[in-house]
Amino acid sequence: MKNKLALLFICAMLLFSSITILANANPMKISDDNNPNPPEIIGPASGKINTLYTYNITMSDPDVYDGLLRLEVNFGDELVSMIPGCCGKVWENPTTINITHKWKTAGNYNITGRVMDTNGNWSEWSKSLPVIMPTVKTNFFQFLKTCLGLLPNLYNIN
Repeated sequence: MKNKLALLFICAMLLFSSITILANANPMKISDDNNPNPPEIIGPASGKINTLYTYNITMSDPDVYDGLLRLEVNFGDELVSMIPGCCGKVWENPTTINITHKWKTAGNYNITGRVMDTNGNWSEWSKSLPVIMPTVKTNFFQFLKTCLGLLPNLYNIN
């Protein structure tokens, strides 16, 4: 009978210890929806056409163990899709990368992005970063002088 009581006491202590350890554990927060956060895009909001601009894109996932597998950035005139490299590489979570882009035509654009984690879950599209590429204003008289300079015999004075 003593052996049964001792065994019961030991089992109760182990159970109580396990419950105490689990209750005081600091678990990693796992997101309910399991989707990465939309990327944050930082860079110039205006510029000149045919000029290369650099944008910093920060990607993260609340599921801290997930790597980031793919990034899509919509520059308003082109959709760019990127992966971190070959051979199953992933971006660490969180990470910031730089992407360059140039616009070929004047206009107002919105840059947005989204990221995919290693589980194949896509984030929502990010808040848009508005970018203005204004039209280049030319001086009419400078334009006329250039045109007439190309035709020297047109106004030959002798």
